[in-house]
Amino acid sequence: MGQAKNRGTLDERVAAAKAMIDALRPASITCNECKADVTDIHNMDTRGMPGIHAVFAGICSCGATTYAMQGEKDALEKFLVAMEASH
Repeated sequence: MGQAKNRGTLDERVAAAKAMIDALRPASITCNECKADVTDIHNMDTRGMPGIHAVFAGICSCGATTYAMQGEKDALEKFLVAMEASH
């Protein structure tokens, strides 16, 4: 208890978390459907997903959504299986 003070204020911790995600964000994602470069990239919420560091979704002009993910191999495999099952 009390360790949050050592990590900074809430605003500082939020800013640090956003900076970490922004550093992981790719400049573009190649569309899985038409192979175009997608620059309209959105952050996906990964809270409650141990082993997943970041997930980004790119929406292409062809209408396809392509994902870029970063994390531990086992966690990413489980995430992909869950994504496929839901679609």
